[in-house]
Amino acid sequence: MQHAERTTILEALRHHDGDKARTAAALDIGRATLYRSLRGYRGIGADQPPVPAGTPGNPRPGNGNRGWCA
Repeated sequence: MQHAERTTILEALRHHDGDKARTAAALDIGRATLYRSLRGYRGIGADQPPVPAGTPGNPRPGNGNRGWCA
């Protein structure tokens, strides 16, 4: 089941040229749900383990990934 969900989401994301808002709307799910699903896919099917939170390849959890201007 999880593989089918992943495939559906990634195909929809490609179909919408990476536009996550349009992808979420097309799948009738919230953007937060889409982002949570995509975070869960990191490292799946790759030859590397997922990147732990708080490391350079993965922002700290809870910061909203907004970035800050100095």
